[in-house]
Amino acid sequence: MPKISSFSPAPLLLCTPAASTIFPFLSAIRASIQKVYAKLSRLPLNTSKSITQRSARELRPVSDNDIRALQTVADRSYKDQILPAQIEVRSITDQSIWTK
Repeated sequence: MPKISSFSPAPLLLCTPAASTIFPFLSAIRASIQKVYAKLSRLPLNTSKSITQRSARELRPVSDNDIRALQTVADRSYKDQILPAQIEVRSITDQSIWTK
């Protein structure tokens, strides 16, 4: 199992319906990716399926709401000792890369 610190959400992109039309073999591994995501995030499998199926349907700028949501996850991950240090999400987010 990969270290949590090296976990990347990139595999979530492989679970989207659009990706399956481009890469038919992805349908075969979708369930595996969803199980791994559920295990790493400690979410129920049904929640993992829902998240991975909708994760990359639309690209958009990072919003303040996104940062707040990720900060909540980062704080919980630190409290649960998944992350070795607290992370200030806003400090590692560049909202100027993509403007509306």
